[in-house]
Amino acid sequence: MEVLVSIIVPIYNASKTIEKTINSVLDQSYTNFELIAIDDCSTDNSFEILEKLSSEDNRIILYRNSKNLGVAKTRNIGIDIARGEFISFLDSDDIWKVSKLEKQLKYIRQKNAHICYTSYEMISNDGTNSGLRCVPKEINHTRLLKENVICLSTTIVKSYVLKKYPFQTEFFHEDFVLWLELLRSGYKAVGIQEYLVIYRKGGRSSDKLKAGMNRWVVYRKSEKLSLVLSTYYLINYIINGMKKYYLS
Repeated sequence: MEVLVSIIVPIYNASKTIEKTINSVLDQSYTNFELIAIDDCSTDNSFEILEKLSSEDNRIILYRNSKNLGVAKTRNIGIDIARGEFISFLDSDDIWKVSKLEKQLKYIRQKNAHICYTSYEMISNDGTNSGLRCVPKEINHTRLLKENVICLSTTIVKSYVLKKYPFQTEFFHEDFVLWLELLRSGYKAVGIQEYLVIYRKGGRSSDKLKAGMNRWVVYRKSEKLSLVLSTYYLINYIINGMKKYYLS
């Protein structure tokens, strides 16, 4: 019997993109999933769009927060709700290729891993192509400190891991903190180099100065690195960011 996959999609004012995002899940070649869509008190018509979609497909489980909680706490609610053996995350403006789940489930079992991520295409807010990100076949804690190659919308994770290690909500880069914690704890992460996700650039990480400052907070407060090591990894982060910019 095919295992159940829980897909967690937090939504806040995503009326322009959410239908395409949800449909990219509904169109997956792997069909045994529950799509947990959690509206974080949107002020546009996102919830109405979700209501329509959920009325047409019973795999969509629709929730609405009683107050705005932010994306990390909303994802943790999804983790608590999830019934699947695996959990995937999808941001409300990103899109999956049709074989994404099918290929990842096969690969994560083949490699006996806990986390699987993929390469991804990038688009700008107007939908134009903005570059490609090819990921390494495997990543360890030390290498991840230099550059976060794991895009959240590309991931699938064994559910029991996330039930034990939910997102730490006090950090801005909560997904980066999570991957570091899991790798430091001995969990295995592997990458598929095929481009299976379309990622929309912008959002919370578009302010590079703020992103760099928040990265420093991760190094010092979450990872508890020394001043010297934090500086070393921040320099690597800046260099890799410049490479991405010029390559794009």
